[in-house]
Amino acid sequence: HGTHPVNKRREVALLKGEYPYVDFSDVPAGDDPWWSMEREPMERVSARALAFLRTLLARPERHIAVVSHNDFLTALFRLPQLAVPDDMRGVFANCEVRAGV
Repeated sequence: HGTHPVNKRREVALLKGEYPYVDFSDVPAGDDPWWSMEREPMERVSARALAFLRTLLARPERHIAVVSHNDFLTALFRLPQLAVPDDMRGVFANCEVRAGV
């Protein structure tokens, strides 16, 4: 999201070393393909959130933890395809946890 380097993910090789129990097989190697110097329009964030939701729904697991940034999680929880109460569709606070189906 623009000029905020904190929003750029680290190299997958580094992440694998820090989190050996996490499966990074679906994460592209190399530079973060979604980070740029320009802020991503919310329409594109919402489109990515919908694609991500479809990927989640296609997985066989019943319980999946998703860790991400405020804008992406807010876009995800505002998708009409995600069955959550309206009071859960607001902006995420720092370190907030929500459960959705």
